[in-house]
Amino acid sequence: MFHLMLQKILHKKWMAASLLIGNILLVAIAVSHPMYQEASRNRMLTDEFANYMKDNNAYPMIIDVEGLIRKNAGITDTERIRNLANTASEQFGIPETEKVCVRGLVSSVATPTAMYDRSSNELKLVIGSMSDIDKHSSIVSGKMYSNTITEDGYIEAVISQSAMTDSNLLIGEEMYFKSIKYAEKDLVKIRIVGVFTNSEDNDNYWVKSPSAYNNYLFIDPALFEQGFMANNTKKYNVNEHWYTLFDYTALKPYQIDNIIEITEQALRDNNNVYSNMATPDYIELMKDYAVKEKQISVTLAILQVPVIVLLCAFLFMISRQMLEMEENEIAILKSRGAGRLQIIWLYFLQSSFLALISFLAGLPLGKLICKVLGASSAFLEFAAKRNLRVEYSAEVLYYGLAAVLVSMIMTLLPVLKRSTASIVSVKRKRQRSKKPLWQKLFLDVIMLGVSIYGYYTFSSQEDELLVRVLSGQSLDPLIFLSSSLFILGAGLFSLRLHSLFVRLLYNIGKHSWKPASYTSFLQLIRTGGKQAFIMVFLVLTVAFGMFNTTIARTILANAEKNNDYNSGADIVMKEFWKNNAVYASHDPTQEVELSYTEPDFGKYNDLPGVKSMAKVYKSENTVVSTGKQEKPVTILGINTKDFGETTTLDRKLLDYNYREYLNVLSKNSDAVLVSINFRDKLGVKLGDQITYTITDDIKTGSGTGIVYGFFEYWPGYQKNKIIISSDGTSKSEEQYMVVAHLSAVQEKVGVFPYEIWMNMGGNTESVYSFIKDKNIQVTKFVDAVENKEAISREALFQGTNGILTMSFITILLICGIGYLIYWTLSIRSRELLFGIFRAMGMGKNEVIHMLVNEQVLTGVVAIIFGLVIGWISSRLFVPIIQIAYSATDRSLPLELITRDSDIARLLIIIGIVFAACLAVLIRQVYSMKISQALKLGED
Repeated sequence: MFHLMLQKILHKKWMAASLLIGNILLVAIAVSHPMYQEASRNRMLTDEFANYMKDNNAYPMIIDVEGLIRKNAGITDTERIRNLANTASEQFGIPETEKVCVRGLVSSVATPTAMYDRSSNELKLVIGSMSDIDKHSSIVSGKMYSNTITEDGYIEAVISQSAMTDSNLLIGEEMYFKSIKYAEKDLVKIRIVGVFTNSEDNDNYWVKSPSAYNNYLFIDPALFEQGFMANNTKKYNVNEHWYTLFDYTALKPYQIDNIIEITEQALRDNNNVYSNMATPDYIELMKDYAVKEKQISVTLAILQVPVIVLLCAFLFMISRQMLEMEENEIAILKSRGAGRLQIIWLYFLQSSFLALISFLAGLPLGKLICKVLGASSAFLEFAAKRNLRVEYSAEVLYYGLAAVLVSMIMTLLPVLKRSTASIVSVKRKRQRSKKPLWQKLFLDVIMLGVSIYGYYTFSSQEDELLVRVLSGQSLDPLIFLSSSLFILGAGLFSLRLHSLFVRLLYNIGKHSWKPASYTSFLQLIRTGGKQAFIMVFLVLTVAFGMFNTTIARTILANAEKNNDYNSGADIVMKEFWKNNAVYASHDPTQEVELSYTEPDFGKYNDLPGVKSMAKVYKSENTVVSTGKQEKPVTILGINTKDFGETTTLDRKLLDYNYREYLNVLSKNSDAVLVSINFRDKLGVKLGDQITYTITDDIKTGSGTGIVYGFFEYWPGYQKNKIIISSDGTSKSEEQYMVVAHLSAVQEKVGVFPYEIWMNMGGNTESVYSFIKDKNIQVTKFVDAVENKEAISREALFQGTNGILTMSFITILLICGIGYLIYWTLSIRSRELLFGIFRAMGMGKNEVIHMLVNEQVLTGVVAIIFGLVIGWISSRLFVPIIQIAYSATDRSLPLELITRDSDIARLLIIIGIVFAACLAVLIRQVYSMKISQALKLGED
């Protein structure tokens, strides 16, 4: 039986190869889902921690516990924190990168042995030790301490630079502690031998910087233990502080729940005066991640459904084609005594053999697909700089086995029906022409009806869907399924229209068509059902391609536009402003006016690469009154010329050109522009006077303005702000804005700290080095360019681009294979017919012309149908799907984006595949043994 199966495969090697390719693709895509999902989750989790470290300049995954060993008491509490610090890595299941133990005696009085110029000859210092300090520090002056007591009885110590300056200590200085004895014998004598600093700026070992230890005398840890903690010594109060840092890059999503549970239990256990644990930042990071992870998992899973369905349909189509070619063989086997079970077993062996090869080849291909998806920066674009860390797992194998099982079912289903066929029934069947099942059941109409119902249902619930997504829930999967059902239903419905179109075209030129055209029309009319499957694939390839590129472009472009709009400029920063609040609070006369000291703005003229910049005063603590009513607003104080050169705004967002609004504002120093919702809420009209009151950290001031215009959008203005409460629910709050002259605000209210908005021409790298070189203290910093680049790197956006790209390439591949198979079989089955045509006087070029006509009437028409369906589905469903990618800072109206270049690229790719298939078919026609066919035709 196995030998017979191999002969069958070799006899129809191209069909078997096509079936094998379909199986491999199905397995690869199936296993790529859990692999890509896990890799995306891992990268998203790592990015959460990396971004936190970048934004907060603090290591994100650290356990910080502190215990007090009490004099003449037990050390139970301290033992508990030691145990936590030493076993947390094992409990968490992730490696530790650093473990730091800082010990110190409770602050004691030190008496220098020599007199120095100090206000007091007694110093309050801490004798301490720090594990591995010698490996993570560099000596600025002097040397590192020794691990033994000197011959004259001194313990060597090192100090930080801050200890040297704050405590006025010197290298070589010696001191003793009257109240402390070393090993309960001699008084402790310390000699300072060196000053240290951190050896590397970005060394995570230094949870607290060396400057934080401004009263510590660090001695060798072994000497510290021997002198103050050996033999269960309880003569002194010792603070013991443990910092355990974990490798967050090794953290896996499935470990999160366990880590949170262990950490929260540790927080409850260590919440007293003798043992205390700081609440780790990673708990909040992990909880936020869990919400995002759920959202991305559902979204990416649903996006893969259409391509998996089409792959199953492709396998069904190929296996059916093979069985149609083998119907005679099955009938002959039946006539020679083969039973139904034997025939099914033969095809089961064939299916199992192909499935095994598919499984073995599909696993590495799935991994390759994941790596390609991880490099996707946009639809059909690969420019990401980082690779995904893709790994095999038990779940991957389960998905692969499930795909193999599905492929076997899809290939065996047609066998069950045909295994009962006899020679007579096969001949009778070929004489009958049946409508496809989907046409009889009107599946296309049903799918269209369900999808349109879903569209109207979800479009009427857009606000509720937005709140649902912003609350951390995933979008209803039926939204994605509705769009897929619409495309599938419309694709099938287009076949009905195609049949009518061909008949109409045929009837129009029935009496004038040339023989080649006439024959091609008759061929399509009589065998329309046979090319239905391949036409559907072609329609769906174009439709899904257009739909996918619209989704990819729309979600990314809208996110980037919102980022640019909300930021206002390439760089938005605010310097630290000094004030006299402390001095004024100690003034007994209360005559000192509170004020700020403005930093030098002129230094920014030396910033490399800056195109323009503007001073912008922005305050959200402002109340505007119109006499009877008042509202909290955001006030924006600007210089119209500088602001106009630094910012941009899409012309479509305002009734007039953005610059015209600035020109109107510049006409009067008292002029203000207000948001339209403020006008509608308070009934403000042009020419009305408003009063604004600004409240700052140290002072309050008021001013007036005359309304000169209204706007709906303005750089940095968010009309509706989404507020997410602690319980996860969200609500929308309306925001109001007033734009005034900066000079007028400063004249009436006073000089407040303003922001600096910069146009850097899209390159902001020089700003970072400038801030560092000039030692500028920054209290606010927004880099819109970096944030825009970060959007395309987000797991949800990158995952979506990757899945959509993979889906399109897969559909294109199976469409090309299916298209080639169909027309190859069609030409071979019509070899006798071509011979008859040649015998009747039709030339070879006319045969080619006939085939080209058929290609145009099927392929080109299918592409047109696909473009129309893709365009309609994009307009209907992309605005709803966009909600899944909404952020709390969404300010601009949705803009559907389908670039002509994307459609051109899509059609070029399809055209190349189409042309390649056509070239193969023409070559087959020219390589046919036409003389034999001609002889058959003459006979």
